[in-house]
Amino acid sequence: MFPFASDAASISFNRLFSDWEYSEFLENTDMSNAIVLRAGVSAQVTEKIDVLLALSHFTADEATTTNGYGLGGISLLGLPFVGDEHDDELGWEVGLYLTYAYSEDLTVKAGYAHFFADDGVSNNNGILGRLAPIVGGNFINLNGQARLGGYSDDDADYLFLETMIKF
Repeated sequence: MFPFASDAASISFNRLFSDWEYSEFLENTDMSNAIVLRAGVSAQVTEKIDVLLALSHFTADEATTTNGYGLGGISLLGLPFVGDEHDDELGWEVGLYLTYAYSEDLTVKAGYAHFFADDGVSNNNGILGRLAPIVGGNFINLNGQARLGGYSDDDADYLFLETMIKF
């Protein structure tokens, strides 16, 4: 798509817009170019209460390479020997979710998730990532067409309460 870029990841790949949400932090149903390993344990505590504990690991399938000071991998210097391959490790996420079925038509869900961020989501990817904050991250958002970068590699927390009604 960009003839001046030398990214290993294809930013024009489209995986037909899945509606599965893999993470509370990284994307909203539009992740691509990523390997997601997920394990979990669920239990039906009572007739109306479900509990789920889930652990996920996120890695970029093809790490983005930036040659020179570029915008999302587009080389502005044009020097193929100057550049960084970004870290492909995005991080770990653990979540605890509680679902209460008040009735057949009304459900209440509460959850807590913690994301242990790694260098693949930050700008601190090698010397160029530290010098130019626009070159960090990997192409995994917007079906592989947008760069996930510019974030801190600090951990993050997410707490929510939601209701669902059917009629």
